[in-house]
Amino acid sequence: MKALGPNLDDEAADERAIDIGPPLLLTLRQAAALCQVSVDKMGGWSHIRGFPVIRHGRFVRIHARLLDRWLAEHALEDGEEASYARRVG
Repeated sequence: MKALGPNLDDEAADERAIDIGPPLLLTLRQAAALCQVSVDKMGGWSHIRGFPVIRHGRFVRIHARLLDRWLAEHALEDGEEASYARRVG
């Protein structure tokens, strides 16, 4: 007799087959490594108004796609952060 309801083995196989790609949210350490800057520098950037950071208590994550956009926009501006971004990449 066939069991009613979803087959859990099939669902587990489907989840393993899904390629979700790179993470959407990065830790400060991951974002710093991606940008080739120190974790302290990334932490400093994360306090700049408009930086794509999500904070909830001690939970801090950087939105990966918006980080790329933020870096591109700020590379064209004058200032310490922009000139530093131009030097590293």
